[in-house]
Amino acid sequence: MALVQARTFAKTIEQCRGISTEISAIKTTGDRLTQKPLATIGGKRLFVKEIEEALLSGEVDVAVHSAKDMPTELPKGLAIGAVLPRADPLDALVLPIHLKKLERGTSAIIASLGPTPRVGTGSVRRISQLRRILPQARFDSIRGNLDTRLKKVDARQYDAIVLAVAGLQRLGYTKRISMALPIDLCVPAPGQGAIILEVRSDDR
Repeated sequence: MALVQARTFAKTIEQCRGISTEISAIKTTGDRLTQKPLATIGGKRLFVKEIEEALLSGEVDVAVHSAKDMPTELPKGLAIGAVLPRADPLDALVLPIHLKKLERGTSAIIASLGPTPRVGTGSVRRISQLRRILPQARFDSIRGNLDTRLKKVDARQYDAIVLAVAGLQRLGYTKRISMALPIDLCVPAPGQGAIILEVRSDDR
C-alpha cells in the first residue's frame, strides 16, 4: 500500500511539475510487528517514526503517508506540505470470496453473518461501532498486508474482515468490497482515504 501511494504522488508531481522522483522504501516498526494489535504496541507512531527520521536527516525529501495513520502532533521540524485529493473515506466489510455482495443496511449484515460471527479488525474505533449491530460478535485482530488479510478471510479464518474502501480500490480489489459501510453504521477515521505529504518545515 505504501509503495502504491508513493507512486501516486510521484506520478502526480512528474505530470504537474515535470520533476523526476526516486522512491525510497523504508520499513517501519509497524510493518515489522504484525502479530500484535497496534493499540497494545504503540499506535499510529509505529507507521511513521522511521520515515520521519529519514526526512529529518535529509535521507528523503518528502514522506508519503496515509492521513489516517498520522499522529495528531508532528515532530519539531516537520510539517504537512500537501494533501492529495481524497478517495472514498468509508470502511468496507469484506466476506469470503465466494459469497455475494450485501445490500446496504444492518439487516443484510446480520442475515449474512449471523449473530455470532468472527470479524477481523484490530481497530478500536471499528469494533466499538460494529458492536452496536453485532453485540455477540467475536472481534479478533488481523494484521499484515492486504493480500494476507484477504487470504485469511477466504480461508475462513474469519467470517468477515473490515478494511478501508480506499485501500482496496488503490490496490485493484474494488470487487472484493461486500458492502461499503454507511456512516450511520461506522464513522470512518479522520483523514481516511487521503494521502498526506510530510516535509521539513524549512522546505515549505
